[in-house]
Amino acid sequence: MKTNLFQLSLLFLLCISVLCGCTDNDEPVPATDGSTLTVHATADGFASADGADTRASEDGYTTKFINGDKIGVFAVKNGQVIEDCKNVPLTYNGTNWEGTAYYYTGAEYFAYYPYDESMKDETSVDEIVKVFKPQDDQSTYASYTKSDLMTADVVFPSDKTLNFKFEHKMSLIEISLPVQKYTTGGESPYEYSSPVIGATFSIASDGNGQQSITPYNMGGGVYRCIVPAGVSHTVGGEFQTGGGKTIEYNKPKLSLSAGNYKRLNVCLLYTSDAAD
Repeated sequence: MKTNLFQLSLLFLLCISVLCGCTDNDEPVPATDGSTLTVHATADGFASADGADTRASEDGYTTKFINGDKIGVFAVKNGQVIEDCKNVPLTYNGTNWEGTAYYYTGAEYFAYYPYDESMKDETSVDEIVKVFKPQDDQSTYASYTKSDLMTADVVFPSDKTLNFKFEHKMSLIEISLPVQKYTTGGESPYEYSSPVIGATFSIASDGNGQQSITPYNMGGGVYRCIVPAGVSHTVGGEFQTGGGKTIEYNKPKLSLSAGNYKRLNVCLLYTSDAAD
């Protein structure tokens, strides 16, 4: 009997301790009921910085997610990131987003692309933009798209569905170098193109100094690179013509807003050395 009384007393004391450990000021830990969210994602394309109508060529500046693309999802409640929904990776399989994002009552969600597993301490879209840096070498499609930061947010999911509409947070510079065209002689002439030789590129950004970059070669003498938005850039480079002449070009003080693109057309100007 004494043993039983001791056990009951000990149990009573433990219950008191647990009750005393909770106060009205303690924030409850956000919990999910186990429901998962269905995720849909679309992306805005780059818009012309000149305000030009790009309807005829808009396919060249639209952004679409492809198989294997990965985004990171965060849930925020009462200004704090929910620990169990911090940088959750979701992978696109060409139709749906694979992975598990749970529903939390009253939570807000935000997401970003491309996924980076080191993004653990960021609590908002602005913080992600602040720490993100485009790649210096964008010569491959993978490295080019890895530089193209996009973000989206959903205040409250509707019907436990997250409809993310991603927006570009960087800017796009497109450089079009001249392509020389030739026509052969003979009975069956044909036309062929000679691209420039040894093209080099550089960008000087405010506060960052000169940076050598390798843009993505789109073909046909067109190159693209992703750069930070809202700062001034000086774009330059050089190339050689088919005749072995080195041509330099320069475009100073180019500043673009997030989601805008600028196409720079580099033209060859021929002058005559003949006397008047």
